Amino acid sequence: MGVEKAKLEEKPLRIMRIHFIDIDMLKPHEALDPLELELFIKSMNEKGVFYKPMLVDKNSFVILDGHHRWAALKKMGAKKIPCIFLDYFDEEIKLYTWYPVLNEKLEKILKFFNHKSLSGYEKYLEKYSFVITDGKKYYGLKDRKDIIRYIEKKGYNFEYVDTIETALKETRNGKTAFLRRSLTKKEVIEKASRNEVFSPKTTRHWFPYKYPYLYIKKEEMIR
Repeated sequence: MGVEKAKLEEKPLRIMRIHFIDIDMLKPHEALDPLELELFIKSMNEKGVFYKPMLVDKNSFVILDGHHRWAALKKMGAKKIPCIFLDYFDEEIKLYTWYPVLNEKLEKILKFFNHKSLSGYEKYLEKYSFVITDGKKYYGLKDRKDIIRYIEKKGYNFEYVDTIETALKETRNGKTAFLRRSLTKKEVIEKASRNEVFSPKTTRHWFPYKYPYLYIKKEEMIR
């Protein structure tokens, strides 16, 4: 499970209606991290309370926030799940990505993949799955479906940062940054509608508001 590093923001609270819908109606768009899933199940069992509603596109039922909460409740036998419906294509909702950063020398990572030397990164993000860099040299990778999972299976652990600028700053400490383009909302909806998912931490959604927590006992969720 990678560590996420993002800037903390103060957001206004927005009160919205909570809908309890059949859990099987929701569509994931991103694969799960097994460890994160098990940790959520453990937390739910220990605290006995469900706090955060799902954030869901009102038209497609695609999950925007809460993949592990959804999967955990489903695994625990819940039939209904609390959701807030949003208009995904509202311009206030932004879609970005996470940028993986690895505490390892660039040359060592290059040994795992076919790669091509590049003159920078900006004009190559559309062409390659990742442009990886140590801040001085840039290489394009595109020969594996899930590059990150392949590297993790080699025993490496990633950090995930929220901007390219932050990722590039990390290279000053001898780390390797993995740069990629952000998806479009249309790509997210189409992927989920085909019952397919992106790799974990491919999407990073930004919402202009924070939403109120719930306090639902586990036994009320799982009957």
